[in-house]
Amino acid sequence: MAVSIAKMYASDAARTVGNRGIQIQGGMGFTWENDLHLYYRRVKASETSFGDSTFHRERIARLVIDSGAASVQGA
Repeated sequence: MAVSIAKMYASDAARTVGNRGIQIQGGMGFTWENDLHLYYRRVKASETSFGDSTFHRERIARLVIDSGAASVQGA
């Protein structure tokens, strides 16, 4: 569960920073003159490979619900 929480937080932060950076750099007209687009592509590839924040939120919910059901059955 800790890994999913960390990945969820990192995925949200990377998406926000990437989107804002692309808007700022693109607005100034020199997005392709620095490596921001490479980092943004890496974030998108990581979401596909390791799951995005929505996937990890659903995984955390399933883990919490399953552990709650197991504790009720054990009581």
